[in-house]
Amino acid sequence: MDSTTLKEVKYIPEKPDILTSDTKVQEFKPENGEKSDTLYLVAIVIGGSMLAVLSGEAYVWTSAVIPTLKSNNTEENPLGRSITVLELSLLAGLPSLSMLFGALIHGYVSEKIGRKRTLQLAGIGIVSSAISIAFSRKIILMIIIRCIWFFFFMGGLTVYPIYVTEICEDHNRARYGCLYSAFLPVGNLLGYSLGSLFSFRDFTLIGTLPFLIFLFFFFFAPESPVYTLSQCKKDKCIRTLRKLRNNKTEKEIHEDFIKMEATIKANASGKKPNILSLFETKERRYSLMLGSTLISLHMFCGIGIILPFMEPIFLAAGTKFDSSSMPIYVAAVKIISFLLTSLVIEKAGKRLMLLISSIGIGVPLFVLGLFFHLKAVDSPFILQLQWLPLVCIISYIIFFSLGVGPVPGAIIGEFFTSDLRAAGLSVAMTFLGILSFLSSFTFPIIVEKFGMQWCMWLYSSFCVLGAIFIYLFIPETKGKTLIEIQDYIKSRCQK
Repeated sequence: MDSTTLKEVKYIPEKPDILTSDTKVQEFKPENGEKSDTLYLVAIVIGGSMLAVLSGEAYVWTSAVIPTLKSNNTEENPLGRSITVLELSLLAGLPSLSMLFGALIHGYVSEKIGRKRTLQLAGIGIVSSAISIAFSRKIILMIIIRCIWFFFFMGGLTVYPIYVTEICEDHNRARYGCLYSAFLPVGNLLGYSLGSLFSFRDFTLIGTLPFLIFLFFFFFAPESPVYTLSQCKKDKCIRTLRKLRNNKTEKEIHEDFIKMEATIKANASGKKPNILSLFETKERRYSLMLGSTLISLHMFCGIGIILPFMEPIFLAAGTKFDSSSMPIYVAAVKIISFLLTSLVIEKAGKRLMLLISSIGIGVPLFVLGLFFHLKAVDSPFILQLQWLPLVCIISYIIFFSLGVGPVPGAIIGEFFTSDLRAAGLSVAMTFLGILSFLSSFTFPIIVEKFGMQWCMWLYSSFCVLGAIFIYLFIPETKGKTLIEIQDYIKSRCQK
């Protein structure tokens, strides 16, 4: 049968709250084509993305406070002394280990209490941690609280892509998935800007203000219709679809419902899914491999050290530019690049964007490594290359924003069936936590022992390997339904 053939669906003209389907539906497309996105959906996505702003601020917090913590000025430094290299490594790296538990536990909790409530708890946890660390005066307390901070930060990063995947349709799923990622650099920009203007305490406290916007918008947000339907609440699922897609006719709403119900039934395995379920079939292991490798590329491309250590990197470069201002300009470029990516991703395709991004990131990292090598050997050319670090970092951010930055979070949820989506993303984000810890903890030590250039060259080589993996294994999901993506994965596993 041709893949575009629609199976007959019995339409009930009344407006019942419960519909069922006894036939397997392969694909539905609205009779009148794609509808524009509703204002309600846009408001929910933007409001929920304030969680990304909070997370973005938390991620670059170290870049803004490291100069203060290294200072011997007891009035500015809350520690009352200069932080040691080991303490700095622990403050920057150890919280990434808590991300492992944040991904696994929040993914599990989202299956028990729902996506919406889990995200609200993550937001409360992020803000509470920030307020606590603002008043800390002991390095051990800062490390512990920052671990808790990152625990909830990873919770939001794990569950929100699931939520967006389940409230969106095939034609806008990637766009809004990338939009959430675009708000991460907004948080980066706020973190860099506020850190240069305010004291340690004030900077940390002011950074919690986006939570008020998140709290307001997400109070009116619905639970994911997919999760609601998986809990056998069919009437509530249909009411949610009417809100999210209130520009559709009643017939189209019920067609969407039947399609959603058929997808859940097709993916049902007859038992409660868990982490171990991901390893039971070849198709599930393949999906996990795709998701985990993309997440690994996301971190091993160097973003785990570029963002948290941006100001120290500019200081190490020794250029004539103000090291505290450069991260602000870079974050502004990142916001624009992420927004542009969210606008073109559905037309260009995720696979192509990932390929261009991965290759493009490797080049400026390699060149930046050459700059630090010339500086290390006291080359006379270094005086004529003062502009190079800024150009390399901006080029890096632009190419990162084209694909490797926003796309993994938008595409990974598509690799897993609805019943395993939370578990799959939890495991993938656990890899992110492990790699984040390794990069953040080892960066200060590697720089001190071997030099900055070897860090840049190492991450540049990972980008080349990532591009090869994308070319060989990552499918193009542009315009495909979730069922079609699963069919592709099955076909690859049969070869």
